[in-house]
Amino acid sequence: MKRLYLSTLVLTALALSASAPAALFFNEIMLNPPGGDNGLEFIELRSTIPNFDMSGLHLLILEGDGTSGIRGTIDQALPLTGFSTGSNGLFLWRDSSVVLSPPPAPATTIRVQDFVPDIENGGNTLLIVSGFTGFVGQDLDADNDDLLDFFPWTSVLDGFGYSEDLPNALSATYALQLGLPFFPQQEWTPDAFARVGNALYAFDVLGNNPGPYVMDPLEAYPAYLPDFYLTPGSENIPEPASLLLIALVGLTLRRRG
Repeated sequence: MKRLYLSTLVLTALALSASAPAALFFNEIMLNPPGGDNGLEFIELRSTIPNFDMSGLHLLILEGDGTSGIRGTIDQALPLTGFSTGSNGLFLWRDSSVVLSPPPAPATTIRVQDFVPDIENGGNTLLIVSGFTGFVGQDLDADNDDLLDFFPWTSVLDGFGYSEDLPNALSATYALQLGLPFFPQQEWTPDAFARVGNALYAFDVLGNNPGPYVMDPLEAYPAYLPDFYLTPGSENIPEPASLLLIALVGLTLRRRG
């Protein structure tokens, strides 16, 4: 009976995952690799369905630190029109063709184009938006009160923000204003971000170029994951569907034990 119940539970979890509405979110981001940044930065997106059409969407990076008049400006506006996620739901934007370790999965859609300018290592807010009508250099925080005054987009699909290890580390919390995660680290600035299950992690990385890169156990938030390493263009370890099944099965066994 227990075996039948578990089989039903697993099938139900898979069905829920398969029938989830289409969505796009940040999956892994490398902003500050060891040594020089150029050629090793990447942004990885994940969709809840395969081959998700990203037409009409943009990746935005908003300046999050610096003097008044700089915070809130659009540093990057990267168009996603003409691209879809791969059959595995992954899209990888690379700044060069240097193959990282581990290499991306064959099913992943890969876009190679340098980030101009390079992605800053200081505080930023990263967004995936639809209906973008703004421009690079536009100041969205005109009165410099650390709140956005202009919203040149129709909707925000996903995003997050983080601070630099500066005295004003809690400034420019645009992500909080938009109801998105914010990482207020005051003693270190994250090198990378990754989504594991439903949680987004910020951390410094250890490793040699071109990888693999692991979490720094002393600089990770909200927790250090000893078995985690960045997998640009491949499933995160463990991948979200596995975490869902593990959690559901574990909860059921505890309740029926």
